[in-house]
Amino acid sequence: MNISGILVMAKPERCDEVAAALSNLEGIDVHQMDATLGKIVVTQEAETIKDEVAKAETIKTIPGVISVNMVYHYFGEDPTLKVADTSDIPEILT
Repeated sequence: MNISGILVMAKPERCDEVAAALSNLEGIDVHQMDATLGKIVVTQEAETIKDEVAKAETIKTIPGVISVNMVYHYFGEDPTLKVADTSDIPEILT
């Protein structure tokens, strides 16, 4: 599971519409909104990093969105990532 904190900047006059559209996306929770400044704080949960990036790209397509910036990220178990081969690392370093 991957969890991200995202700051979405929206046109202030469309902030309510953007927040509503974000609320309808699976895995997205809207936590805070400042319509005067056009700032919306959301968290996103996704199974894989690929899913997470795809959802961020979807957010960018919402009418009224100016920018999407990830400000926090937690990497959980991602079944699509390979485990590094550490067999050649000297024991003293592990």
